Amino acid sequence: MNADEWISLLSAMLTVATIVLGIWVYWRQINAQLFLEFTRRYDEVMAPMRRAGAGVDLSTVGSLPGDEYDLVLLRYLNLCSEEFYLYTNNYMAKRVWMIWKADIERTLKSANVRSRWTAGMYKEFESFPAFSDWVNSVLKGM
Repeated sequence: MNADEWISLLSAMLTVATIVLGIWVYWRQINAQLFLEFTRRYDEVMAPMRRAGAGVDLSTVGSLPGDEYDLVLLRYLNLCSEEFYLYTNNYMAKRVWMIWKADIERTLKSANVRSRWTAGMYKEFESFPAFSDWVNSVLKGM
């Protein structure tokens, strides 16, 4: 191989490395944006709980009237289903999902959330059976 061929090969290798690095940086940036957006939405969903003095603990049902609590819970579960969708379809990095997963599972296992899910809230997620199946598996694994 002469010098021109080596330079061409090195140039091609650097181009590929630059593209791979660009994709990696883009993926990390997208996941950071997802994390920030879902954190903002979580704060928005939980605002009624904080105003009622319950913090962000959905296991404290008595702090809100039943209908208002159910609406907060439904909005929370919808947010969780979106996070679950993004993770299971490889739009979200595992490390981002793992930040939320333990808290989601803890919340699902609380008596108030579990009873509302099994009493019929699961019907709200019939269009997303993978999420319902995951929630049911979390509840069965208690």
